[in-house]
Amino acid sequence: MTQTLTLGNKISSGRTAEIYSYSSDTVIKLFLPQFGIKIAEVEYSLHKSLYETGLPIPKIFDFIEFEKRGAIVYQKLEGESLLDSLKKSPQNIKGFACDMADLHYDISKVEAPNGFPTFKDKILSGIKSQDLLDEKKTAAVIDMLESLPSGKSVCHADFHPDNILICDGKYWIIDWMTACSGSFEADYTRTDMILNHSESPNAKLYEKILTKTFGGLFSKLYTGKLIKNGLNLSETVKWKIPIMTARLAENVSLNENNTLLKIINRTLI
Repeated sequence: MTQTLTLGNKISSGRTAEIYSYSSDTVIKLFLPQFGIKIAEVEYSLHKSLYETGLPIPKIFDFIEFEKRGAIVYQKLEGESLLDSLKKSPQNIKGFACDMADLHYDISKVEAPNGFPTFKDKILSGIKSQDLLDEKKTAAVIDMLESLPSGKSVCHADFHPDNILICDGKYWIIDWMTACSGSFEADYTRTDMILNHSESPNAKLYEKILTKTFGGLFSKLYTGKLIKNGLNLSETVKWKIPIMTARLAENVSLNENNTLLKIINRTLI
């Protein structure tokens, strides 16, 4: 049922949604018109299930349909993203990277609720959707994926510093629309790819340079802490090509596409 919304100030906007103040203690995530209702319904269902696991995520209050757009009402968190904190205090990069590693490792120890989509299915869908590899190479990547374990851990599938908020010294994880059940090694591999290769399509030159510089160092520190926590790095290598190939189906920058293609084609020769 369509409702009337009274929105406060816009807090932020991203590829899929806009965040507005909604009340003194809530915000509303209003999905962009092109995404319709379904994507919001999926996030609402996933987040509601995850909140019951005790993970550090905002409380969820309501789902609203507004002018054929989905909207979700969340607990308001006063703070800033880990990414913004890193930009302000780059001298604390090691502490931030280690904290993010511990947070990710804690997520991996939680078993995904019943009925969650699987990470392997998400990756397979991306591999089949991309059109930058020929049929032979695409089939080879699918064979790689099929040989990998399914896993039962909670996976965020988009875990990076901009999806972590710091509020009164506590870390909170947001944007669970891609949450799924799978292998922690797969979730780590996607995060490592984002840290090392992701960039905004509209990023300025200095922003790209900063991303490359800090992303690489941050990734090394984050990975090093995860290895100490128990990550088997040799197992993550097996996920690299399937996850990079699935990434080609996403709306990423031309530069990132080209970088990933070079790595993929070099491996598949």
